[in-house]
Amino acid sequence: MKSLRYYRLCLLIGILFLGGMISCNVSVRESSIQNAEFFKLRELIDDQALRLSENNALLYKQAFIDEEFSDQLLMHEACKWAKELEIFKDADLNIPALKNSYSYSMHETDTGVLHKWKSLYPYETKVDEFLVFKNIRKEPSLIKSTMKYGNYLYQTEKFFELNLVYDDDLGLLLKEYKIEGWKKLLRNDTVFYSLVGEIR
Repeated sequence: MKSLRYYRLCLLIGILFLGGMISCNVSVRESSIQNAEFFKLRELIDDQALRLSENNALLYKQAFIDEEFSDQLLMHEACKWAKELEIFKDADLNIPALKNSYSYSMHETDTGVLHKWKSLYPYETKVDEFLVFKNIRKEPSLIKSTMKYGNYLYQTEKFFELNLVYDDDLGLLLKEYKIEGWKKLLRNDTVFYSLVGEIR
């Protein structure tokens, strides 16, 4: 049973590498991407991988593939955080070729600011939408991304989510991540999947 769970988790990770929005009645400011820097996602991921390693964090993973469930608790010595979080770098927009490929909007609320980048060329840019909510401390507490890719043989859509909290002693820490989506190969059924990681 343990090997079967491990196999299903590995299968899900393979699928991922193949391939709830915050609502509020607020004012919205639009601007061109030249006036709004992209969020530095890669730097955040590298920083969190280092912090989680130093804090000996545990990871509880739950995977669903077409309604089949498996779970796994990884002790700190088994967690390779840099590798575990590497997939989220796929959503990074800091690529010179993407400089003029996104529109940008900013939604101000009583609890923070929601920054939104939307692709002007869906499917061509892979990352269709990227959201960052920064709290009143100007720290990112929620990051979401929608990724799309397709051709005549293969279609896929993935949704990433990172939830972070600020600790007075430890600083900004990742508490949970979510990945869900689907993929469709020509003449094959659509495969739906999700993966939730809870940091303890």
